[in-house]
Formats: sequence, structure tokens, C-alpha cells
Amino acid sequence: MKRFFETFLNEKGYLLFLSVITIYWLLNYVTNEFVLTDSLMYNSLYGQLPEQYIDSAIAFHRRWAWVSYAILPVILALKWLFISAFIATGSVFMGFNVRFRQIFKITMVCEWLFVTVGVINFIILLFSNAQSMEEIQGFNLVSTLSIGHLIQGVEGLQWLVAPLQSLNIFQLIFVIALALGVSVISNEKFGKSLTLVTKSYGAALVIW
Repeated sequence: MKRFFETFLNEKGYLLFLSVITIYWLLNYVTNEFVLTDSLMYNSLYGQLPEQYIDSAIAFHRRWAWVSYAILPVILALKWLFISAFIATGSVFMGFNVRFRQIFKITMVCEWLFVTVGVINFIILLFSNAQSMEEIQGFNLVSTLSIGHLIQGVEGLQWLVAPLQSLNIFQLIFVIALALGVSVISNEKFGKSLTLVTKSYGAALVIW
């Protein structure tokens, strides 16, 4: 594991950034082309909008799909900066000898966990034969393996479903991966690194 992180730390930061962004762009493209088809969107909107507006809504979605590609790098960069800043701040208080640049690289490397989940989720959706957005949501690994999904049917707790979807098995693995990376770059014990990441990333996740 140490060699794994050291290999990526030796890579150029912009190459790591571009590799993640490129995979996300490809995922967005193939999802829009092969999963979020016009027929699926029509089935999802049928009954919610008058029929004469459905075609306009689908056309609007297609026309402005490029916006998601344009803002994705900005959103990811802000996310990584946000997480790295919290971990870097916590590292100062806990006496870790790490640089912000190292933490930022570790955060980008750990993002590959969500990239992998996205690829797996796309494959599942591709063969799921989902006919509406509601059915697609049911195949979403991130939401179905979250605390929010577990309380979805509990009366009075519906308002907590959306925020608690962030608390899922993949976030737990992400925290462990971050802690392993911080342990490698700081030469601190994993337990101490896990404490740092849990406290700092936990605060960042709540605000995010």
C-alpha cells in the first residue's frame, strides 16, 4: 500500500487531475447516451408534465448537457481543495509534518474509489433495463448502501434521507484510504492518521 501511494505521489499533479476528469467525462457521456435515453426521460416525466412540454424538457436537457462537463472540473477541484484544507489544518494541530500539496495529491488519488464505483454503477444500470429515474435511483450503489436508504421508510425521518445518503460504505472506505495516504506521507501511525482524517474530513463532509 505504501508503494501504491508513493507511485502516485511521484506523478505530475495535473496528470492525476486530468485522468480523473477524463474518466468522469466519459462516464457522463456514456450514461447520457445509453442510460438516460429520451424514452427513459419521457417515461419519468409522463404524468408529471403535460405531454407538449415533455419534448421541450428533453430538448432543453440535451441542449445544455455540455454545462455539466464544463463545471465538473471546477466542482471536483473545489471538493479536493476543501477536503485538503481541512486535513491540512487538522495536521497542524496534531503535529503532522505534511505539506498541503501532498495532501491534495492523496485526495485526488483516493477519488479513484468513486471513479471505480461510478464505472460499476454504469455497468449495473446498462443491464438493469430501468424504465424511469425512480428505477435508476434504486440501482444507485451510493444511495442504496447508505444510512439514508435504511431510514427511507421511517415515518418522520424523510427529511434526513438526502443528507444521510452521504454516509455510506464508500465514504467509510474513502476515509480509510485517506488515512492510509496521510500515514504514508507523514510517516505517522495509521491510527493517528485515521483520527486526523476522521475529525477533519468529517467536519468538511458536514459543511459540504
